[in-house]
Amino acid sequence: FSILDYSDHARKMKSTTIDIWSGLKPMTFGMKKFTQIPNAIQEDIVNGKLIGNDLVVYNYLVSKAAHGRPIFYTNERMGRELGGMSYGKISASLSRLKKANHISRFKTYNRTATKLETAVLQGGKMIIRGES
Repeated sequence: FSILDYSDHARKMKSTTIDIWSGLKPMTFGMKKFTQIPNAIQEDIVNGKLIGNDLVVYNYLVSKAAHGRPIFYTNERMGRELGGMSYGKISASLSRLKKANHISRFKTYNRTATKLETAVLQGGKMIIRGES
């Protein structure tokens, strides 16, 4: 697994415009960060412990909770921010990720906390922990 780091070139580029044919609107692609898949996650997908939706939810959690502290997002909010993924799909993905020890979830007074266990950013570097 490699370190998530951005080159100076990638930081300077804000968007790239591609003119496909004249007369059509050009397509603009914003430069965004990307997430590499930890080997533990990839192995669990190959072995059938996780499915594609789980990877989408995991990448979302990395973008929101890579600082290592719990987040308190509802399933509805996660689904909405993932483009309308249903409550049931979010719930099922979170259950599979928890069963595979990639996240932990615990209830507080009136909310549920979600914490990454497989990947956490420390000083700009991705640290892998947890188990496959």
